[in-house]
Amino acid sequence: MNNLSMFRQNYRFLIVRLFFMVLILIIGYKVIRIQFINPIPMPILSSGEYLTVIQSEVSRGKIFDATGNLIATNEPQYKVQITPAELPKDDQQLEFILDFISSTIEIPKEKIFELLENNKNLDPYTPVTIFKTLSSHEAVDIKWKTSTIQALNVIPIPQRIYSGDTLYSHILGHTGPLDNIEMEDYLSAGYPQDSLVGKTGLELIYETELRGKPSRRISVMSATGKELNELVKLDGHNGTDLILTIDGHLQEIAQTALINAMEDGLETSIQNPKPLNSAGAAVAIDVQTGNILAQVSMPTFDTNAMISSSNDSIDKLLNDPLQPLIDRTYMDSHPPGSIFKTLIAYAALEEGIATPDTKITSTGSLTIRDQYNPEVEYVFRDWAAHGTTDLYWGLARSSDVYFYYLSGGFERNGIVEFEGLGSEKIAEYSRYAGFGANTGIDLPGETSGLVPDPTWKEQLHGESWYLGDTYTFGIGQGYLTVTPLQMAVWTAAIANDGKIIKPRLVQRTISEGISRDIPIIIEDNLVNKKGSLSIVREAMRVAAGPGGTARGASPKGIEIGGKTGTAEFGAKFEGDKYDSHAWYIGFAPFDNPEIAVAIYVKYGNGSQQGAYVAHEIFHHYFQSKGLLP
Repeated sequence: MNNLSMFRQNYRFLIVRLFFMVLILIIGYKVIRIQFINPIPMPILSSGEYLTVIQSEVSRGKIFDATGNLIATNEPQYKVQITPAELPKDDQQLEFILDFISSTIEIPKEKIFELLENNKNLDPYTPVTIFKTLSSHEAVDIKWKTSTIQALNVIPIPQRIYSGDTLYSHILGHTGPLDNIEMEDYLSAGYPQDSLVGKTGLELIYETELRGKPSRRISVMSATGKELNELVKLDGHNGTDLILTIDGHLQEIAQTALINAMEDGLETSIQNPKPLNSAGAAVAIDVQTGNILAQVSMPTFDTNAMISSSNDSIDKLLNDPLQPLIDRTYMDSHPPGSIFKTLIAYAALEEGIATPDTKITSTGSLTIRDQYNPEVEYVFRDWAAHGTTDLYWGLARSSDVYFYYLSGGFERNGIVEFEGLGSEKIAEYSRYAGFGANTGIDLPGETSGLVPDPTWKEQLHGESWYLGDTYTFGIGQGYLTVTPLQMAVWTAAIANDGKIIKPRLVQRTISEGISRDIPIIIEDNLVNKKGSLSIVREAMRVAAGPGGTARGASPKGIEIGGKTGTAEFGAKFEGDKYDSHAWYIGFAPFDNPEIAVAIYVKYGNGSQQGAYVAHEIFHHYFQSKGLLP
């Protein structure tokens, strides 16, 4: 063999080696991209063949309640897809095929054109979904009738299904297709354009875990889109399963009780004619772990119906004046009324403003003079003339005058007869206890409520803060707003001697057979140097006993601590009367607390509608433990 022949042979060998080296580099780069970043289009090879990433979606993680009931799972759905690159280039042939597809699956040809046009900027080998069905018979029929059309394919995908009708709607949320706002972020994270992702609730918060890791492979494709050879395969895994803290039976009891209380509360309204709307929320929490045992918001909606509904139906739901999509346990806040007196009592005890034996007399009202014009008097009414009470009975009977004194103090003829906490100190303790801030629950869209103070009022309203503002602040009215979830966390802190625990709905995850417990997070330990919380607990025990306003929630045979609240709202009616929200907080059993509750009903009275819902939750909780018949 002469030198020229050897040179040519070595040259060809070198070219082949270089080609494979480049190919290996391309594949390696592609593997890194799809493993750690996101898939990107690959160049077409000189032969017309090209490399592509084929992604196979895995099953979304399941969701179980605390007792093991499956409440979110997947059922097969079928997508009819067209690969644009495989459609004929001839306009006449294209028209014929699209007409055939249109008549076969009963979808307007214009709709198919629109979907293809919307995706024209994508890789032409990326399939475009034009139709979905849950019927396997329909999918098989379409597949059989269109088997000769190379560009069309029918593939199965998982469809999210929720159990319990409306029982878990706000908690679970729902999945849906990508919208224009979130499209770019999800595509850059490696999601296909036709992905279904978490939109609200736990589905959104735990989207990454629930989705799992899709399997991906790099393949050599022919110029006509046929897979010729698989080069690299990266195995994926199904989504992570979530084990919730919610007790499904307790959730159902709470929802039923709340519905009954809302219906009853409408009858207590002083409006004429009676209002047509109502709303409510109920939260039950484990006082030691922060586990949410029940969390109900009304009105609600059916998640499954929302997923399968038309855009018009969804728009109707969004525009419903009753706002069923709002979770009133943590996304909506209101003045808490007298349940806030527990915070005032704690602060007054810690600050030395009061002791359990501090006695204050209520004659039914408290009169103060205008600080700028002594001839002007303001009357702050109590709901009854309670006489002289100590702190225990002041809280048990929910005396407004008692807590006017604790919050704002009292001065007569220029002489301070009682030194109150003052607005700044009330605001300080309120924020210290978690009000005015998110609880950190694993759900989206939490509201922090509002803790007012003189600076806030001056900046927002351009007005000074008056003693009357402090009085109304001290009885949970005025500018102060809280969520039922915040009140549940606060009540748990009273019961567990000062631990502010981050509430949670997911207690454990299971991924690839490995179970992982979610850690309990204690956000803060309240100062309790004077045993103030034990005194507040005792006062709540008195309130839930004979003669107390909170006694209606006590299940027979179980001693509890409780506090009612009835917060006025809306327009003033004849006789200076207002409609009212019903509130109730409580914990049980008294000696060794396990569960705390917070109840809100839009129309009602705390000692009636609020106490009723709390009673039903407590009764079922202890009945399920075998402690009640």
